[in-house]
Amino acid sequence: MTPISEAEAVVMEVLWQQAPRTADEVVAALAHRDWAEPTIKTLLNRLLTKGALAAERDGRRYLYRPLLQRQAWVETQSQDFIGRVFEGRVAPLVAHFSERGQLSAQDIAELKKLIQDLWLALGVILLATVRPLLLPLGGAGVVYRSWWLLPLLLVTLLIPLPQVALLQHVPTLPLKVVPEAVDSLPTASLQWPLVLLLVWALGTGTCLLRDLRAQRRFERGMGGLRPRADGSWQASADPGLPALVGLCRPRIVVGPDFDQQFTAQEQRLILQHERSHRRNGDHWANGLLLLMRAVFWFHPLLPWAARRFLRDQELACDARTIAPQPALRGLYASTLLKAQLVHPVAPAVCHWRSQPVLKERIAMLKQSKRKALPWVSGQVLVVGLCLGMGAVAWASQSGAMAVGPVAAVMDREIQVDKMPPPSYPKSAFEQSQTGGVVLRVDVDAHGAVSDVRVVSATNPGVFEAVSIAAARSWTYRPALKNGKPVAGAVMRFALLMAAGMLAGCATQERLTTVDTRNESVGHQRLQAEGKGGSGQVQAYTLGATEGYRMPQLYAAPDPQIGDRDPRTELAPTTICLQVVIDAEGAVERSLALVDRSECAAGAASENAPLLQAAQEAVAMWKYSPAAVCHFAPGKVPSDRGDCEGAERVEPVPVSLLYAFTFEIVKGQHVVRTQGK
Repeated sequence: MTPISEAEAVVMEVLWQQAPRTADEVVAALAHRDWAEPTIKTLLNRLLTKGALAAERDGRRYLYRPLLQRQAWVETQSQDFIGRVFEGRVAPLVAHFSERGQLSAQDIAELKKLIQDLWLALGVILLATVRPLLLPLGGAGVVYRSWWLLPLLLVTLLIPLPQVALLQHVPTLPLKVVPEAVDSLPTASLQWPLVLLLVWALGTGTCLLRDLRAQRRFERGMGGLRPRADGSWQASADPGLPALVGLCRPRIVVGPDFDQQFTAQEQRLILQHERSHRRNGDHWANGLLLLMRAVFWFHPLLPWAARRFLRDQELACDARTIAPQPALRGLYASTLLKAQLVHPVAPAVCHWRSQPVLKERIAMLKQSKRKALPWVSGQVLVVGLCLGMGAVAWASQSGAMAVGPVAAVMDREIQVDKMPPPSYPKSAFEQSQTGGVVLRVDVDAHGAVSDVRVVSATNPGVFEAVSIAAARSWTYRPALKNGKPVAGAVMRFALLMAAGMLAGCATQERLTTVDTRNESVGHQRLQAEGKGGSGQVQAYTLGATEGYRMPQLYAAPDPQIGDRDPRTELAPTTICLQVVIDAEGAVERSLALVDRSECAAGAASENAPLLQAAQEAVAMWKYSPAAVCHFAPGKVPSDRGDCEGAERVEPVPVSLLYAFTFEIVKGQHVVRTQGK
């Protein structure tokens, strides 16, 4: 069974709670969601097509009952979630939020930033949790290396996921819609994302300036430097020495009383400690920490993480220094006690004196040499932790996959909400007049029609008035610019209206033109053949006590091109079909129409894949059949298009015309279906 979308699952939930239900009952149950009625009925049709629902005729209504059971759907969703996490498919979640029209493109950027912050917090909490486990396994060195998890998380969140081709679905409309680009009106609303960006930039600049001033103050406090024979540098003042100072050119700097304060063996241990810092690149780690503290100045866990990181850095350096000479543990501890730091520290300096708690450093020195197996276990645990968390974070970030759909939805064109068709002029119907009207409709930011103008008409003076009257009653979902509704959007609508040929035209084979939304424009009866088949068009005149009910389309899957069309570029190409529906509402056959100028593309050999896709889709369409309504004399209603109160309802075959406009947009086939 084809997977169902989130919106379709909402409709299924209504039917899982109580079934069977009619379409109107489903609409009523979902009234709190403020969904348009055509949207809900479209979802029901899609669920029918996917085999998730069954429809049973009950008089003039259809009753829907679920074929897909809720337990089976929940199991499928659970498996799909696990697959998305471990196969990098979580990215469309951002696009799903955007499609609801609640987030702008700038909001999406803020959401991505928030996700980074959450992952950073999760990483800090995880490191704090596993630290008691890592310490006995691998010692201070393994604990210090585990801090690479944080920059790894930040880097993986910047790596985009691979692009996956998304099929753009264009909703079916009964009229041809050609949107035109318009400029949005100026808005006085406060740009909160810009304000937040300015606040963040101000905080980052302030933190950087503060740390750089502290570093500069520390370096000035050392006074003049002179080289020593042991490779270090001696300062003329002591702002907190010995220390490894500098980023690009790190130097070991000792205080002016270094020779008097420490013995030769103690001096050697101190210099070995600082050289270990330099070999291990700890000065670069401190520079990165300075940058992260500035960028994430607002993060509540970062100050604690920074302090814990510097403590683990010193513990790891102590372990590296004393590992080759374990007999000097006591001397190393006494040296630490002799040099306790009382000066303020610089942000990018590796201090010898007890940056972490002195008690913890000495306690770590008492631990004996570790066995190989626990040490290897600690290393494997750290590597697995970094790779696993990095992979999950990478899979959950929005990346490049969500950018295209988000941008497309956030800058969407106007969408039709309600579009009642124009009424057919009585005089035009009686004279079998046809015609087309092109309208320009201006829509305000609330989705209401602000102005309607006629651009052109093929039969002037006949259909313009009814078309304008209908257009003024239409409602829309306004166009969005950066996620905000804008006024001044312009839509062009081409309305084609035609009446069926009635009495006196038996020799002509004119075809019915209907509006696919409510099939109310015209009608024409076909002579039935054996087994419910349809023959040639027969002129038919309704009696005084007869009415005609048009067929109702309730299941209409879209054409699927797949790989059958090798082309990579395709301008809008229209394929027209005559669709013959039998008296049971099934499609008996469809024929290509090429005798009209707008349908001539159907005769081209290169468009054969498009014609085949359209015919395959139409073959699966389902209708509530057309019918002739026979009323009792004196009980004929004013609206004979509804068989309500009829003595007898006679299902009849009918022939309808449809046009499918195919186009390749961003490498994907897009199709629009239009009743002709």
